[in-house]
Amino acid sequence: MAPVFVSAPEMPERKVRTLDVRITAAGRTLVVDRLRIRDGQGASLSTNRTEASRLACKTPWQSGDATGINISIYAQNGGDDPTYRFSFNWSRPGPETDGCSSMGTQRVGIDQTVSFAKNPHVVLRGDAETVVDLRLVDGAP
Repeated sequence: MAPVFVSAPEMPERKVRTLDVRITAAGRTLVVDRLRIRDGQGASLSTNRTEASRLACKTPWQSGDATGINISIYAQNGGDDPTYRFSFNWSRPGPETDGCSSMGTQRVGIDQTVSFAKNPHVVLRGDAETVVDLRLVDGAP
């Protein structure tokens, strides 16, 4: 008996979208970048920096300063009007203290669902004067 070949149904094309991301907070520009996203494939960006403390102490051991930025965006559903889950987290040293004690860490975060169906430009706002500017450059619905 000869084998029977069955073709798989044709899958719809997944639109690749280019997204400009600009994030400012606490009077500083934190991110200016471009990410590619599409149904089933999100994008992420991470940066971490650790360095010696800004404080000049005479103690033999002192904690350092750490700063980190994490961004992710991925489709929550597909189709002609996809929604995306956007996540942003920024951690940084806390304000300077008297003496050489630890300054602690401050964090800002935004987790929100966004849609570009009605407008290819979305602005999110959060604590520490955080402004997330997301703009579809091409592949807009």
